[in-house]
Amino acid sequence: MNVKLKIDEEVFNKWAIDLYRDPSRWLVLRGGASSGKSKFAAQKVLLRCMLEQGHRICVVRKIAKTIKESCFNDILGFIKQWNIEQLWDINHTLMKFRYKPNKNEIISIGIDDREKIKSLSGITSLWYEEPTELKPKDFRQMELRLRGYCPNYKQSILTFNPISELSWIKERFYDDVV
Repeated sequence: MNVKLKIDEEVFNKWAIDLYRDPSRWLVLRGGASSGKSKFAAQKVLLRCMLEQGHRICVVRKIAKTIKESCFNDILGFIKQWNIEQLWDINHTLMKFRYKPNKNEIISIGIDDREKIKSLSGITSLWYEEPTELKPKDFRQMELRLRGYCPNYKQSILTFNPISELSWIKERFYDDVV
């Protein structure tokens, strides 16, 4: 089956088209509720799995069970909207997607289960939903999972609402930025 999706305003919000093509190591998306940042991240993750080889993308939140009602449902929603369900193996219990044509995966993990993090390997990119919930050491530990060879660029996408002046994210990504 051929899937044809144009990378334009029919697929992405207008502001997100350039970000789809952005290979930056960190893609930091801050915005209010319903601004489209999480929807964009779900779209980008799906398209990268479909169009590139060798992916195992990990979706991260502080609490694993909160992924089901947010990121997992966003990804699942686009699979259904794009009418490509037959191309994906979807495990609702493990919140895992596998793209059948090339075996790329999207997996989900909560930082609340530290044992799962220790054995996590082969990760090619990360999507942090609400990383403001994480501690800096959680973030560092997850970033260590992006190691080894990958035929594509490695990227961490962070999607969150505006943050406190005291947040580690402000210090890490906004302070002293030229």
